[in-house]
Amino acid sequence: MNELAARRFLVAARRNLAQNASEAVVRNTFEQHLPQIYPEQPWWVRHHAEGAEALTRFVRHGLLSHGFVDTLIGATPIEYEANLLRGGVEAHAKGQIQDYAAGELNKGVPAHNIIGVISDTLRWKAYTIEVESGVVATSLGRDHVRLVQLDAVDLSVERPDDGLELTCFLERHLGRIAARLLKGEMLASDLGLESEVGTALRNALDGVYAKASNERPGYADLIDRLWSELVDAIGEGGSRNLGRTEYLDEFYLITLAKLVCANVLDQAAPRRSAAELADILNGAFFQRRGLRNYVEYDLFGWLSENVAASGMLAIAEAIQEDLVAYDFKAPADEDLFGQLLARLGRRSTRLILGQELTPPWLARKLVKRVAEGL
Repeated sequence: MNELAARRFLVAARRNLAQNASEAVVRNTFEQHLPQIYPEQPWWVRHHAEGAEALTRFVRHGLLSHGFVDTLIGATPIEYEANLLRGGVEAHAKGQIQDYAAGELNKGVPAHNIIGVISDTLRWKAYTIEVESGVVATSLGRDHVRLVQLDAVDLSVERPDDGLELTCFLERHLGRIAARLLKGEMLASDLGLESEVGTALRNALDGVYAKASNERPGYADLIDRLWSELVDAIGEGGSRNLGRTEYLDEFYLITLAKLVCANVLDQAAPRRSAAELADILNGAFFQRRGLRNYVEYDLFGWLSENVAASGMLAIAEAIQEDLVAYDFKAPADEDLFGQLLARLGRRSTRLILGQELTPPWLARKLVKRVAEGL
């Protein structure tokens, strides 16, 4: 965190206030300065940009409606305004937060996970959510949601520690741990191969593979041949480069799945030591929990040896840092990885390992029919 950059932002924000700048200018000023305040780019700073204008659905006047929240970080909807002190502006912002909170509740996000924030980037207010009892949880609107003020800070007047006050508020409420519902769709959107974060992490595996190949060229050639034979078997024309791309796509998803499963077992995404991350990648973590053969060596195990030297440790640490956003105490009752596999991009990759996604409705019917026959 760069406290000096935070103070520079506050100077610019006060200038906006003095000039009666529009909401768009106020918000853009904050968005431009936020990466400078947090040059290390923690997950919530990235989500602040990615969650802009998120669509949400709620009930208004008895009818299903929809709207776009200014920014949604995990389960934290944020409504920006030009100046909260102008007549009626704060009440309007709070009403918007009630709509967005209802939308999150309608998606199945627990009320205790939601914190709404309103701000003109100098004045910040955070609210917890209380829900009217006896209402169907999928048809909520602002009339069913009450906001309870949790925290507030007013930085419109300069003072010595104002930069620190700003960052403390942001980290306490925007950077909350376990604020995002653990669902397959969200995992795929945040960390899948089509996401910006997932793409960057997957591309980092190219370096891991190159280093491992240089150290064990014979073994690397064997793996290449085996994988290429699988690609050939489904008609990809024997392209060695294509096969390697798909191979590393699959390896990325396996690595992500290992970390997700470890967190589900612990019901949290703690900061893990290098030794613990290595054990998750090589399977020792799961063996200690009685889950033998949960992680197999097969075609990918050689890339998880000596994780610190290979660069795999840094990638696992980066994935784990992003996973702190999720609530592992209450994972959704669904297939967490189906959407990740469905977005592999190349259908052949799924077919190679028998991973073509079976729609949940069909899977339920199959299981029911089998169970009825027992």
